[in-house]
Amino acid sequence: MSIEWPTCWFDEPTKVKLLKLQGADAGKRAASGGVRTDVPMSDLTTFRIGGPARVLVEPLDPESAAEVVRRALEREVPLRILGNGSNLLVNDAGVDAVVLCTSRMRRAIREDNKYYLWAGTPLVGFVNDAARSGLSGVEGIIGVPAQIGGAIAMNAGGRWGEIFDVVETVTICSLETGEVRTLSRAEMNPRYRDSNLGRVLVLEATLSLKPGDPKAIVATTREHLLEKNAAQPVTEPSAGCIFKNPIGADGRKSSAAKLIEQTGLKGARIGGVEVSRKHANYFINIGGGASSDALALIDHVRQRVAKEHGVTLETEVKIW
Repeated sequence: MSIEWPTCWFDEPTKVKLLKLQGADAGKRAASGGVRTDVPMSDLTTFRIGGPARVLVEPLDPESAAEVVRRALEREVPLRILGNGSNLLVNDAGVDAVVLCTSRMRRAIREDNKYYLWAGTPLVGFVNDAARSGLSGVEGIIGVPAQIGGAIAMNAGGRWGEIFDVVETVTICSLETGEVRTLSRAEMNPRYRDSNLGRVLVLEATLSLKPGDPKAIVATTREHLLEKNAAQPVTEPSAGCIFKNPIGADGRKSSAAKLIEQTGLKGARIGGVEVSRKHANYFINIGGGASSDALALIDHVRQRVAKEHGVTLETEVKIW
């Protein structure tokens, strides 16, 4: 498929934003937004796996991001959305599409107990700021390596809560029509690890937290982070949890990590990808790992768990 250089799609103000540093080197362009071609996805994902994106567009604000979506739809060009690059496995052949990266869309405004956040705002910075400001509700999602947009898209969370516990509104751009809408919490029906918003780009969100004692909130946040760091291979390249925790007919969740561990698969390895010996639901790129290695290991683990426990694991990681 032929994908044209996309700057010709846009009106002049948007083009200026996207090509702010057109004449500068790629590193400076990456720091200020713009358009790049043939960008290795292995440099942009926490798994450190993936071939090049044919075109990478890094808008600086929600308006420019929505414009990218509309132009891609008009020209029938495939579009992918990239945030922090966690929870993602990219094929070694690369991405034959325009990849819209939200990483430069960073803005965070706090007013009283509310935050107004653009999609590219790092989750960890927001959580820590909330704790220091004496605002409670997101202590449990500390340590999730995501941006706000991705965290909302997948309803990031864990046993201490989910981000939708504090969501008030979300502004989205439909990837099917280009329409921009702001939804209230009452209009959304998030599920486990799924915002249930459909094919959309999250542009910005309003989160409402509860006032509390800053020292106690900071202490709880730190406690949760230390517990996660002790149990998860946070210093090694991975995509985070590979499988969702399965939900039984009775509505109860079981632990995918425990099922994998009980099957004796900790340390199982195919090529350069290994089931973590620290947390069995994490697969680690131990060096030179390929997407084919990861996919083969996913299939192997799924088949073994299904055979021994009668449970078919569903992937949480997104696969491009």
